[in-house]
Amino acid sequence: MSDPMGDAESTEESRISIRYFFPGQRRQDGKISRRKVGAQDTINAAYLYSWLSNESVRIDRYVAFVYDRSASGYVRLDSNDSAQLSTEILAQELLDIKLEAHGEQTEFAAVASSSLKAPLAPLEMSGGWFGIGIFRGKTEANHGTLWRTALTLGASFVFTIGQRYRSCSTEVSNDTFKTYRHIPMLRYSDIGEFSNTCPYNAPWIAVEMGGTPLTTFQHPLCGVYILGAEDHGLPKSVISSSAYHVTLPAARPEACSYNVATAGGIVMYDRILKTTNTLTS
Repeated sequence: MSDPMGDAESTEESRISIRYFFPGQRRQDGKISRRKVGAQDTINAAYLYSWLSNESVRIDRYVAFVYDRSASGYVRLDSNDSAQLSTEILAQELLDIKLEAHGEQTEFAAVASSSLKAPLAPLEMSGGWFGIGIFRGKTEANHGTLWRTALTLGASFVFTIGQRYRSCSTEVSNDTFKTYRHIPMLRYSDIGEFSNTCPYNAPWIAVEMGGTPLTTFQHPLCGVYILGAEDHGLPKSVISSSAYHVTLPAARPEACSYNVATAGGIVMYDRILKTTNTLTS
């Protein structure tokens, strides 16, 4: 005779929670998602990838790693693995899932990182493009200046990540050239959203003190340049997630910090100077 209490427990639903975060994003800033699971559900790698996909994560662009407390580290999730996750992992109150770029993007980043040790071939502009933006920008005026300069110096788009200023019409009204008619400006609420929607095969170039001098840096064919905020610069998490880390030279070491819009202009101008094709005015 079956135990009715045992049958009730076997069909009882439980809750499971995950917290996922993108490259350049801190674990504590990741997004938490919860759902009910039944006793008949198999919680495996495929289940978690499906869950992430429902959260609008581009699983074709990322590989997931789940934190295993018993191993004190992250374990890669194989989407083809149908085996149930270990009891140690499922016993955790919150499953932390780290997302990392994979495929061609990862290969490009690996090549980019190793290439910092040796000069790259001169850049051919005919098939290249780039975007540039500010991480947690503080003032609208700086973003507007960068946007206008980006148009002149050949950027394909500009962006903001977690801007701290309140958007208003001055961004457009002070621009007599109507830059918004020529190149788009994209707004991202945080680094996670930026990472999830960043253009394919576009390595990040972090512009911040402590990197490769701009004078010797060779720009990749395609990429996105990320500038730090006026007061705090770029966090280490963003720098470490970037394929390149470049630093602007300064005549006076005691005054080596540039205005963010000026820094962006210098980087873009340097990109033009190092191309093999001459741009006509």
